[in-house]
Amino acid sequence: MKLMFAIGIKVNNRMMYLGSPDHERFRYGLHRFPTDAKAFKTSEEAKKFADDYFTHSSRWEIVPLPQK
Repeated sequence: MKLMFAIGIKVNNRMMYLGSPDHERFRYGLHRFPTDAKAFKTSEEAKKFADDYFTHSSRWEIVPLPQK
């Protein structure tokens, strides 16, 4: 399986993931589990999305998603 990437923000020493708008229960927001994260095929794609999405926060980082 190909490596996927997500956008994460550390909150109280725990990585939280930017949620996927496609998920039936979640809209954009921070989620604890990587399965609820919005996944990107490349780190460049994730970085571009984060640059557009976060207008004032610089705490986010690109993180690889665990393999299923």
